Amino acid sequence: MSAKKDAEDTQGHVFMSISNNIGHDNALMDTPDRNNLNDIYNIYIEWKRTGKIETVLKDNQDPHENLDCPEQVWLVKPEDIRASRLDAFYYAPDLRNVWSEMANMKSQGKIELKNGKNFTLRSKISANDQAALVKSGVKLKYIEIGDVTRYGLITKHIEDTLDKLPTRGEYMIHQGDILMAINNSSRGTVVLVPKEFDGAICTSGFLVIKPRSEDEGHLLWYSLRSEPVRKQLYYLAQTASQPELKKDSWEQELKIPIPAGKVVKCYCDLNCFSRTPFGSTECGFISLRRVSRYLSSGFPFDKSSNVKFDRCVPINLWFSYRFSPDLYVRRLLLPMQ
Repeated sequence: MSAKKDAEDTQGHVFMSISNNIGHDNALMDTPDRNNLNDIYNIYIEWKRTGKIETVLKDNQDPHENLDCPEQVWLVKPEDIRASRLDAFYYAPDLRNVWSEMANMKSQGKIELKNGKNFTLRSKISANDQAALVKSGVKLKYIEIGDVTRYGLITKHIEDTLDKLPTRGEYMIHQGDILMAINNSSRGTVVLVPKEFDGAICTSGFLVIKPRSEDEGHLLWYSLRSEPVRKQLYYLAQTASQPELKKDSWEQELKIPIPAGKVVKCYCDLNCFSRTPFGSTECGFISLRRVSRYLSSGFPFDKSSNVKFDRCVPINLWFSYRFSPDLYVRRLLLPMQ
């Protein structure tokens, strides 16, 4: 950055880049063959010489490194710069591509796009409520992000009075709430709170969402774990040491894809059970119009699903979403004739 020289001095395009490797991996092992700083430097020199560059988005990241992204080089128009976000990640072409693809699917009527402001967040426990809980001496369950598997299953917890629990335990959660990890390194960790943890305490490392209905809770649980949302969390996270999604970004910038249409529930034999992200009932019939959009691992961008389903079919499946939701969704379409 430099100060404005005179009244006629204007801001030009800003050169930005993201390098996913500078000669070593996340474990500090040498990887000179993957060092892309030379690429970026050569593009920068060309830009200084000509004033033009082609946007570069090279998928050469290590898929096993959670904090990696594609190598990217691009220019940002001066009118697109926001004073609140001067970091390159916010302007990354990869993030813009995710937003563009979701906007395209919305225009085709396949999905609806929601922001965090469309949902209700639980407030932190007030000082008065904290004092009352401590005085009561009641023992409370407490969960951290590390207590949760990548499938959203709570595998362990501690239990004690509030004054003996970690001070970062700032939320009381209830059955059906959605917990979403906001730290970049834990993105994709999403919990649908089961009955066993109704009234428990959780870390402030979670965003606690209160769905309006059970169906909305199931849809949110699956959508917030999807790759498009995980990518957005990666680029929208702020602060240098422990990047995390801020409340403003949750409310205004994170785009949450929800399948368009309504779940249709029909009568069937009560021996057919189903409990799915698309409905929770002893009736085993649900609308394939919505389910079809969840079939690919790249939810919600299911390019292969172009078949229209206008009828309901029974699903012969009894499986709790709490145990293995990914397997559950893959096995979902087993229609009975």
